[in-house]
Amino acid sequence: MTINTPKEPVKIAWASTVPDKLSVSERNFSAEKGALDRKFKELVEATIVSKRNGQDIKGFAESTTAHGLKYAFSEESSKLRRLVWFLAFLAALVYLTYQMVNCSIEYYKYPMKAQNKLTRMKSLQLPTVTICNLNHADSSKMDDPKPITDIYRVAKGCMWSEIMNMTLEDMKNNETYRPLLEKKHRDVLEQVAWEVKDMFKFCMWNGKKIRCQEILTPFLTLNGKCFKLNGNISNPMIAESSGSNGGFFAAMKTSLEGHTISDQGAYGFKVLLHHMYDTPDIYSQGIVVSPGFSYHISFVTDTIKYLPYPFKAQGDMYCKDYPPPTEGLKTFEMSKHSLTACIFSRAYAQAQKLCGCNSKNCTLYEHLGCFEPNFNRIHHEATKTDLLGCPIPCSLRSYRPVISQAAFPSPDLSALMKIMDPNGTTLNRDTFVGLSLFFGDLINREQVHEPVYDSLSFMGVLGGNMGILLGASILTVAELMEFLLLLLWRFFNKDK
Repeated sequence: MTINTPKEPVKIAWASTVPDKLSVSERNFSAEKGALDRKFKELVEATIVSKRNGQDIKGFAESTTAHGLKYAFSEESSKLRRLVWFLAFLAALVYLTYQMVNCSIEYYKYPMKAQNKLTRMKSLQLPTVTICNLNHADSSKMDDPKPITDIYRVAKGCMWSEIMNMTLEDMKNNETYRPLLEKKHRDVLEQVAWEVKDMFKFCMWNGKKIRCQEILTPFLTLNGKCFKLNGNISNPMIAESSGSNGGFFAAMKTSLEGHTISDQGAYGFKVLLHHMYDTPDIYSQGIVVSPGFSYHISFVTDTIKYLPYPFKAQGDMYCKDYPPPTEGLKTFEMSKHSLTACIFSRAYAQAQKLCGCNSKNCTLYEHLGCFEPNFNRIHHEATKTDLLGCPIPCSLRSYRPVISQAAFPSPDLSALMKIMDPNGTTLNRDTFVGLSLFFGDLINREQVHEPVYDSLSFMGVLGGNMGILLGASILTVAELMEFLLLLLWRFFNKDK
């Protein structure tokens, strides 16, 4: 009887070394690895599906720090509620964009604001005071005063030419007037000009009498000789108290017998207050004082400080700092250290080009017939239009006067002066003027222009708008920009 015994199965050679059963730790690791592989595969598939279905917008809405957006895409809310939240967020976003654009436009307009500053000082520098006699030429200094008087009257007074039935051209062809008209204007002006001793009879400073020649400096202008108080840059006059006791007083005299002609038929003096570095505009500005009165001129100082480019000073004009004059500069007429000096210099150059001469080498005929009329016309047009291209100074100082007057001289003063100087000039109301100049107070008034926006305040305005409208910050805007850029990139690369 044959017995069949089952044969042992044949094992593959490479598997003979593999154990039939895994240890517990090895089985756990294998299970965890498989679970992680399945979860990763599910996450990838879910991400692809969600992005295809637009679920990345919902994810951004739920993760962004901007307020209200997550409620607009919340699946737990009703459609109406989500619509309301979306419209509210959209309205806030549109208004925020509008505000940001407006703020940016306004920022690059460089707006400014003015701030007034008052500073009480222990002392203040006295302004420079320019004093001119309205009677440009004292004809009494000439051996024969009639020719110079007739020439000035015809040249400056339209009615006198009709009365005399002559023009300046007729005078040039007349033997009586021709020698004088052919002289240099500067030489004639020196001959008929006023001197300190002629015009100022006595002066006082800080309540003490002082020689007028010590503090008054003469200088020539187109209309004659004027006098400058406090014109020394190296030694300015300082007022240590307000009121008339801390100021300047002068008794001035004009001449009736030497009167030729004056602007607008006025008789007396012109007084102009200005900064030491500024050229006096005696042609269109100043206070007119007349004989027979004592004038008390109290003034306060005002300073405007503009911002430099790109901020605008006045209208569409920008300011520019003028260099200060150096010590030892004797005259300011043609210097370029102020706005009026710049205008004068350019008007002077244009008039010289038109007439072929200037105030130094023109004859009296050329000066009265060409140079002076053209200079006055150009200067007048410049002050009301483009200032001949001269920039506005970034620091503009002016003096605001308050004027009061009384009769001068009083009878007792006239009698006293007669007793003290029997052979001297009698003070009479027809020729004498009293002039008192002083600070009303020692307060420095400044109007300082400051920028409305700097970089810090501009960021504050933008941040405030973003915070109150969306509860967002700059990083939130960066998140939104990144998200929009990614959407655009995906849209244009959807095939890839």
